[in-house]
Parts: sequence; C-alpha cells; structure tokens
Amino acid sequence: MQPAILSLDALDDLDDPSRGSYLPVVPLPGAAAAEITFCTSWLAYMWGRAALAGIQPQVSLEQAEQWAGRLGSAARLQDFSDVNDSLQELALYGVEELLWKER
Repeated sequence: MQPAILSLDALDDLDDPSRGSYLPVVPLPGAAAAEITFCTSWLAYMWGRAALAGIQPQVSLEQAEQWAGRLGSAARLQDFSDVNDSLQELALYGVEELLWKER
C-alpha cells in the first residue's frame, strides 16, 4: 500500500482557516500555559519600559504593543517560539542592561 503524499498546495491549505482544512489551535496545559502567560507579561513590561526609555524606540514600541495585545489570550504552541524570539531580541539589543543603567 502506497502512503498518501500531500502536495505543497495541500500543505499550504492546512494553515488557511477559510478553506476549512486548517489544524485547530490547541490550548496548552496548565504549567505550559502559566509559563507563556508569565513570559508574555514580562515581555510586555520590558518592551514597554524600553519604549518609555527611548531604547530602540520603533522596535520597542511595536513589540510592547504586540505583547500587550496578547495579554489575556489563551496560550498556544506557537507562543513558545514567539516568546523565545522576543527574549533573544531583548538580549540582542541589550534592553535589560540598558534599563538597569538608566536607574
């Protein structure tokens, strides 16, 4: 028996909710959701403080708005990647160190 192979177009359809064949968003279990909730709050706070301090003003304002907009929403698996990327970006710009120097 030959396994079914999806075409690239079929794979694209998996992410398109208008076509009805996308994979549903599955909420994360307790501990993982709590971790994402904490990190989301932390990122909204740090990027907001960076924006107020004028550290990378365009980037920090955009990030602060993005993370603040996610507060209160259900944690998703994709959030782990997004949180990791944003934490790396904070480190890349040295935001935490610059905020400590401003104190």
